[in-house]
Amino acid sequence: MNLLLDLLAVHRLTRLITRDEITNPLRETIEKEIGTAVTAKIISQSTADKLIYLMGCDWCASIWAASFALAMRRYMPDFWNNLKYVLAASTVTGFIASYE
Repeated sequence: MNLLLDLLAVHRLTRLITRDEITNPLRETIEKEIGTAVTAKIISQSTADKLIYLMGCDWCASIWAASFALAMRRYMPDFWNNLKYVLAASTVTGFIASYE
């Protein structure tokens, strides 16, 4: 059961990173800063393109979301146990709502 809740929580975190409207301003700000870094030649255009791609790629972002979940589970288990229920419930609610 814990694995299932962790998986649903990672799914929700991934969606939050890559697609949700609520985090769109953050993604736009990061994209703008990456563009500024390219203009200032702090990073290359190809690196910037990869970073921007990463923010919109579910498959890519899920690695980071799962890493975050694993770290939280190890270092803050009580906090993670509460957070994962919220995230898992949100995932299930989203699935149900999409079929109504």
